Amino acid sequence: MRAKICKIFLLLLIFIFLLSLISCKNSQDKAIIADLEEELADCKGQQTTEVKGGEKQEETAETLAEEIGINFTPVIEKDLYVQGQTRFTFVLNNYLYTGGQGLSIFDITDQANPNLVGTINNDWVTGLYVDGDYAYINYSNWDSKTNMSKSGFKVIDVTNKENPTEVADLNMDGNIYNIATLNNYIFISYGIYGQQESETGIKIVDMTDKTNPSFIKNIAVRRYGGGPFCIAGKSGYFLDSGNLKIIDLKDPANANVDENYPLSLSANEIVVNGNYFYFVMANTLQIIDLSDSNLEIIGGVFGRGYTQGIAIEEDYACLSYKVSDSNDENWIIKESGLQIIDLSDKTQPSIVTKIDIPGEAAEVFIKDNYAYVAAGQNGVQIVKLFDE
Repeated sequence: MRAKICKIFLLLLIFIFLLSLISCKNSQDKAIIADLEEELADCKGQQTTEVKGGEKQEETAETLAEEIGINFTPVIEKDLYVQGQTRFTFVLNNYLYTGGQGLSIFDITDQANPNLVGTINNDWVTGLYVDGDYAYINYSNWDSKTNMSKSGFKVIDVTNKENPTEVADLNMDGNIYNIATLNNYIFISYGIYGQQESETGIKIVDMTDKTNPSFIKNIAVRRYGGGPFCIAGKSGYFLDSGNLKIIDLKDPANANVDENYPLSLSANEIVVNGNYFYFVMANTLQIIDLSDSNLEIIGGVFGRGYTQGIAIEEDYACLSYKVSDSNDENWIIKESGLQIIDLSDKTQPSIVTKIDIPGEAAEVFIKDNYAYVAAGQNGVQIVKLFDE
């Protein structure tokens, strides 16, 4: 009898143990389900933020600001009038250079009260770069006699900001996309389009004598659709019809394409910052790790409208954009703005916030805590990005 009671007691213990296991398992399942529901809610909240904006957007922006270490609260500090259609901005030291209908120079020691100090010529500027005491401006026009576009760049001595002086004018066929400088050399990304044959590439100009620049090298690519070019260190990066060409610039006079990577993607803007290559295709920013020999895309973010310009500083980027539509005769700009992108995690870049820009946002330049956005007829919008 005693043995029978012991067996019953043992079975009862086993039953209680099994019940506890089941209860524990249910608790774990509930915890897992709760975690999944929370993650799903977070995802839905982020999607709601991107679509609806408002209070939710501010909460997400604050969260991202904590991750990047900066509380972005962009505000237009100054609506700066500039003659003509301003398309380009460049900042060096305490001076802002703007390109539109000619070149204008502003003293921006006080960003809230810029002071115009000098201007020169009335050419329609298609590109702007400043290096030391010289500004380089691209220009283009259509030659009705040859039915081809003509381009060139001018060298402007800006040593005396109140009296900038043109010291050289170098003409060339085709269109200039952009220029970059390295020591005493200028690198020009160009495209020539004709009925029979097209050519894109990089022209290298010796600028040892600023008053007498001379072509010393042409890296030609016979392919339609040349594109942007930039320099980082002793290497040049040229994106041509989806092919990323890396050019060794240690000896500019003998520069050639060192490596070629087919990306099957085009881009309207490219930037190299540190070990990362950033390129924008329409409204999508994508990132490549240059330290990876495969040059695979490691991250990206889908932005608004059509990206007009990109500038990067530290772990964030500013992208200017516009949203446009057409009626029977003209294109209408429906929205124009500046987006701030968190780049602290290159695999998951995120839009922190945005600010509306009056006019038509074009190129943008970042200097310290300010973004200088070229805004067409609305001149330059000086945006304070965050509170120091």
